[in-house]
Amino acid sequence: MYLFLVLLLALMMYLLLGHRLPTFYLVGLCLFGLWMYGQIPAVQSEPPLDTSVTTTVSGQITSYVEKRDTFLRFTLYTNQEEKVQLTYFLSESDLPALTNTLKTGANCSFAGKYQTIPTARNPGQFDYQFYLASQDIHQQFIIESLENSSCMGQGPIQKIYDLRDRILQHAERELHSFTYAWFAALLFGDRSSLEEEVVDVFQDWNLTHIIAISGLHVGLIVGLLYFILVYVCRMTVEKSQLVLIAILLIYPIMAGGTPSVWRACLMMNVILVTNKLPIRLTLSDTLSLVCILLLLYNPHLIYSLAFQFSFTVTFAIILSRQVLSHTSHNIWNMLQISFLSLMIILPIQLYHFYQFQPSSVLINLLVIPYFSIFVLPLLFILLLGLPFPFLLTIIDMVFWKVHSFIIHAMTILDERISFLWLTGEFPLILVGIYYVLLYVCLVAWEGNEMKKAFRSAVLIVFLLVAVSIKPYLDPHGYVTVLDIGQGDAIVIELPYRKGVLMIDAAGTMSRDFQTPSAETFEQIIQPFFQARGIQQIDAIILSHADHDHIGSVPFILNDYQVDHLFSSPFFDQKLLEQYREISPKTTDHQIKAGDQVDVQGQLLEVLYPWEENSDKNENSVVLKTSLGQHTWLFTGDIGKKSEAQILEQFPSLHLDVLKVAHHGSNTSSAASFLRETGADIGIISAGLDNQYGHPHPDVLTNLKQQSMDIYRTDTSGAITYQYTKESVTIFPFLP
Repeated sequence: MYLFLVLLLALMMYLLLGHRLPTFYLVGLCLFGLWMYGQIPAVQSEPPLDTSVTTTVSGQITSYVEKRDTFLRFTLYTNQEEKVQLTYFLSESDLPALTNTLKTGANCSFAGKYQTIPTARNPGQFDYQFYLASQDIHQQFIIESLENSSCMGQGPIQKIYDLRDRILQHAERELHSFTYAWFAALLFGDRSSLEEEVVDVFQDWNLTHIIAISGLHVGLIVGLLYFILVYVCRMTVEKSQLVLIAILLIYPIMAGGTPSVWRACLMMNVILVTNKLPIRLTLSDTLSLVCILLLLYNPHLIYSLAFQFSFTVTFAIILSRQVLSHTSHNIWNMLQISFLSLMIILPIQLYHFYQFQPSSVLINLLVIPYFSIFVLPLLFILLLGLPFPFLLTIIDMVFWKVHSFIIHAMTILDERISFLWLTGEFPLILVGIYYVLLYVCLVAWEGNEMKKAFRSAVLIVFLLVAVSIKPYLDPHGYVTVLDIGQGDAIVIELPYRKGVLMIDAAGTMSRDFQTPSAETFEQIIQPFFQARGIQQIDAIILSHADHDHIGSVPFILNDYQVDHLFSSPFFDQKLLEQYREISPKTTDHQIKAGDQVDVQGQLLEVLYPWEENSDKNENSVVLKTSLGQHTWLFTGDIGKKSEAQILEQFPSLHLDVLKVAHHGSNTSSAASFLRETGADIGIISAGLDNQYGHPHPDVLTNLKQQSMDIYRTDTSGAITYQYTKESVTIFPFLP
């Protein structure tokens, strides 16, 4: 927020010195800006309430009751004047009558338990606790049974939600499942039926504004409604406008209430209302008025990315209309708008998502007209045709055949052609520098000073390139023990990004406990790679074939270039065959005691195993390597027997950093092993509140007896070891 104050001061000085505004007006504007800044709520996490006892929470439901196949979710404004997110997991015994009593505006009482809201525990990981706190929600409550709960009444807004639900239920019955998914997403803001792969494609190509209801959708819907009211229903222009004003107040509620929908609908309403009054507002004034009204109503909207994207892009397009008016060619004009939209939100996107798709500027030229001319009009016709089944069948089939072909083509294009520019973490200070350069570029462009505009554009590209190559100029190396839960995933980044290697990559299982799940990869490992700007991996070393060490390997091989895969001769050969099928270009190697692994000049000495054991844990690959000033030992899940054999084979083994074996189980870390190896630092990878009780108290006692500094992922989140030849620093992710 300090950046906001600096930018505000810089803008005011520019306007004052440039005599762009009267001094009195400028001072008033500055004071109003500072007052608005003071209204921005702080996002602070609050300690969770007692999660061990069943309690009762009472209040009024203030949000739409989100109903899914497996759960219900909504927000309750409690009698203690706090917002709490409530979740109820459905069971087969639940009666519809019970769930139907949950209405927006109802006064309710629920029995259940508070639950700790998960926070980010790794670099790059989504922080759900901050996300809810940015909506002024600080507690999460799990309802144990609706039979022990009570709800009475409902608010007037529930009637709008009921209409929305009836329309969607009717559409789901009448339309093909593919058509319904797009119908619900593009007209009512419900993307739950869209396939994840499709959503990922639109995200990869920076096209999420297409599948999220925005000004484009609202403008087309208003245009079609106006045409129908005036030319089909034969209403007067005045009556048609009044009907549109009413619809534009209701539609944002039916469409999920996203900031982009409210922005578009309220702007349209302000324009329609002021046209009937002796008041004339410019588009920038209209947008500013809508922005102020929304923030006064809900100050927490300032933290919404949808709010930031929507208002920033719209404001930039309005201010750049003089530049855009230089050409009358529609395609060139669309290209300019697409380019401007990308550039104006780019630093916000990089700050949160670390990557962007430069070719999306061109893709928008094809996708936006297609959605504007074909997709949205047909979906709107389907909405109007819901009472006429014979009409639905034809339009539904046309939409399904054409749109499924287009989406399939986009999916293939996404798989075969990718121009993602990955920058890694984008420092906040660079956001301010970027916008200053972009402002200079656009002002010069508007004034037809093309050389000056070009120089500014070159500096913007240089800024992006500098951020992207920063890891290759960094003399530090990094070892990050990710907090993967109950498992191991260790990423080693060599100085100057000479190489990236992993030791293990834990995964989770699906609910059937048989199918590997991509959850750990998608929520922890991949975001970490993106935050660190990692695009390829030189080597993955697999200690042994337990899922809590190798469960995410298939997903990494599928999404990233992995040059080498190392495992012991006693590793599961069927799994290796699966890995070869996923990534034929990855070379796999077998290593055992006495071998050395060379990854881009980093030598890792294999100390174990030299023979097969009946216990998979005792087949774990044990690696010794020097990182900076310290000697590390990576131990997998070996037990005390293996530790004794290693000491017998290497009696002079001395360590500085020990990756404690088997997550701190008492089957490992014998006192004699710790004493003989003499490590000063012990790192334990264990899951928070794991069912195994790791790390075991006896192990912690043994470590403390050796005066070791102990770092644990279950208490500190990810552990990052930063090193050079001269220095070492260890950063726990959590304070």
